[in-house]
Amino acid sequence: MRKKIALHSKKLECQGYLCCAPHGRSFYISGLRTIHSRITDAQNQVQNVLRDVRRVQDQLARKRDEAQEELGRLDQQEKDIIVS
Repeated sequence: MRKKIALHSKKLECQGYLCCAPHGRSFYISGLRTIHSRITDAQNQVQNVLRDVRRVQDQLARKRDEAQEELGRLDQQEKDIIVS
C-alpha cells in the first residue's frame, strides 16, 4: 500500500495537482518533495534521535556501573581499615 501511494505521489508531483488519497483526505504536493520523501525524512530523523538516546543511555549505564564498582571497592577498603 505504501509503495502504491508513493508512486501515485511521484506521478502527481510534477503536475502539481491536488491529490485525493485513499483515506479520503486531500493534500497538495509542493515542489519536488513528495509526501513519501517527507515521511522518509521524518522517519530518519526519529531514528537518529533514538540512536542518540540509546547512546546516552549506554553512557549513563556505564557510569552507573563504574560508580557501583567504586562504592563496592570503597566499602571493602573501609572494612579492611576497620579490621586493621
